[in-house]
Amino acid sequence: MKSTNRFLQIANRDSIDTTPLLRIFGDATPSESIEIIEAMYVIGERRAASGHPVGIQEITTAIGGLVSDKEILDAAIDVCMQGLLTTGYSESEAQSMLLDSTSSMMENGRAEDLPSLSTELMGSLERANPHGIELPCDFGPIGKDGQSR
Repeated sequence: MKSTNRFLQIANRDSIDTTPLLRIFGDATPSESIEIIEAMYVIGERRAASGHPVGIQEITTAIGGLVSDKEILDAAIDVCMQGLLTTGYSESEAQSMLLDSTSSMMENGRAEDLPSLSTELMGSLERANPHGIELPCDFGPIGKDGQSR
């Protein structure tokens, strides 16, 4: 089955590993969001498999003004996260790298509001604190002075 996604056609015409994303998505319009997202995932998987994952700065530069579309931005972050995981980074390292690199591109807190990234971050927090203890907290027996330790 031949793809009718014009972004994938551009990527396949050249080498998908070396074609700059700006060349692929440079003239994309908001009405093509479904095709953009589909192409991002395909390109992201192929690049990650070849050891050259898509970087968040490369993809946000390529989609330019479309970053304001939450679905497109969420897909961009997801593609980059999967690429980092595929190339051997741990989940926490990948999250830190993405948060560090997106903080300069977005207003504070925006990255944490994105669905897939916020799900990943919440999963990390739950694994880091499986007992749900909020610090500071009292623990141990009450001392002779009546205070908790």
